[in-house]
Amino acid sequence: DGVYVKNLTRNGPLLRAPQSGTESVSFPAQPQRVAMAGASVHGGIYIAYCSNAGTCDRLLLWRVGARKAIRVPDSRRGLGVAMSRGPGGRLWLSWYSEQSNRVFVVQTNKADNRFGRVRSYPAPCFADGNTHIALTGGSFGRVDVALECLSAGPVKPTVFLTQSLS
Repeated sequence: DGVYVKNLTRNGPLLRAPQSGTESVSFPAQPQRVAMAGASVHGGIYIAYCSNAGTCDRLLLWRVGARKAIRVPDSRRGLGVAMSRGPGGRLWLSWYSEQSNRVFVVQTNKADNRFGRVRSYPAPCFADGNTHIALTGGSFGRVDVALECLSAGPVKPTVFLTQSLS
């Protein structure tokens, strides 16, 4: 019940991510995707996840071991969360919203404790919850976003690509 991490190379303690779990969800709860990336400048491992596994009330970003996670803006009911390193120690995050049928992208500041402006793009398809997003940021001020749309209908899986600037 929740999102847990453990350093397996050092046999570290089992840590539960703040505000993760399914306390208010009827069972069986639906599993949610978790994104992970390492910060390149100041170190640390970061995890992005839903604050509530059933409805994904909002996405949270947690530096593993910190007391608190920070809320990702405009991420209510975010699906298919993805994360990548960005330039200067920043992190890129992206997710999909079924309600608006849009893909959202945001970048952290250099300390990875605040967010910049959230950008959103209309999704070229409706994915009815079966969305997969992939990111790659590299050292440039842009991120490449890939969105795979899977539908319960007779539509074939489709992948769309775009770039977002910081």
